Amino acid sequence: MAPKSPYVSIIIPTFNARDFVSRAIQSALDQTFDDLEIIVVDDGSSDGSGPFVRQKFGNESRLKLLELRSNFGPSFARNVGIDAATGQWVAVLDADDFWRSNRLEKLSLQMADRDFIFDNLVGYDFASGLETGEIFPVFPGAELTLPQLLSPVPDSAPYNYGYLKPMMRLGFLNQHQLRYDVRIRTGEDRLLFTHALLSGAKTATVSEALYVYSTPVGRLSGRASAANRTEPPHKQLAEAYLSLVRGDNNLLTSSQKLLIRRFSKTLEAEWLQAHLIAHSKNREYLAFARTVAQNPRALTLLLMQRINLEYR
Repeated sequence: MAPKSPYVSIIIPTFNARDFVSRAIQSALDQTFDDLEIIVVDDGSSDGSGPFVRQKFGNESRLKLLELRSNFGPSFARNVGIDAATGQWVAVLDADDFWRSNRLEKLSLQMADRDFIFDNLVGYDFASGLETGEIFPVFPGAELTLPQLLSPVPDSAPYNYGYLKPMMRLGFLNQHQLRYDVRIRTGEDRLLFTHALLSGAKTATVSEALYVYSTPVGRLSGRASAANRTEPPHKQLAEAYLSLVRGDNNLLTSSQKLLIRRFSKTLEAEWLQAHLIAHSKNREYLAFARTVAQNPRALTLLLMQRINLEYR
C-alpha cells in the first residue's frame, strides 16, 4: 500500500541560514496539526546549511532536504519546493521566520472551499530576539481583495500585504500554472498573489498573528536582520505587472486593468526613487543627474517622499 500523502507541505527555502534555520524547522515540526511534510530547499548555501540540516534533522521522517548546486534566488527555490510537494496545501516559511505552534490548526479551519488563506504577521526583532507586535493592526475581514493587496501601505501599516505568507491550495496553483516569477527577487510574493486573485482564487483571512516575521530592521534594536538581503524594487517588477494588462486580455475588467496600471506606475516611481537615494548616498552625482535627465519626474518623487521605502 502506498504511503498516505500529507495534508500540508511546508516549504522552507534557505540560503546561508545555518545559524537560524533550525528554529524555523522546529516551529514546523512542533505544529499541533501534524499531518504535514517539510521540504527544506538549500539554495546553494556556502555556509554548510545543507549538511547542518541533514545532521540535525536526518532522523525526522517528515522532513526532506533538497540541495541546489547554485544560488538561484528565493523564487526558484520556492518553486522547487512546490514542485516536490505532495500535500493538498503548501505553505512557505522563510528560514529566518517561525510559526506559532497552532498556526496550521487555526488556518485549517478556513480551508473548506478556499484557495488561499492569509493570516496576520507579528514582527520580530532578530537582533534583540523580541517580538514587536502585530504588523497589521487592521486586517482585512473575511477575504483579501485585489485593491487591498495592491494598496501601497494599508491602514498606515509599515508594510504591504505582499509580505503575507498564506496557505495555498496546491491544486489551484497547478490548475492555473502559478509559480513564483524567477526573474523577481523583491516583490515576488505579491506578484504571485495578484496572479492568483486574477485567476479567481477564493481567499480567507485570519486576523490573529500566527506567522512570526523577522523584520528587515528591528523595531527595538534598529539593527538589520541577519538574513536581510533586501534589494530595491527592480523596474522589471513594474514590467511584470504591466504585462498582465497588455494585449487582448478579456479576462480582466476595466477596473482591474486601471488598478494594475496605477500600481505599476507606483512601482516604477519606487524604483526611480530608490536609485536616486542610492546615487546620492554613494555620491554618484553623474549617475544621479543622468537618472533625473532620463526620468524628469524622478526628482519630484524624491523630494515629495511619496513612497514608503520598506524592503525585504
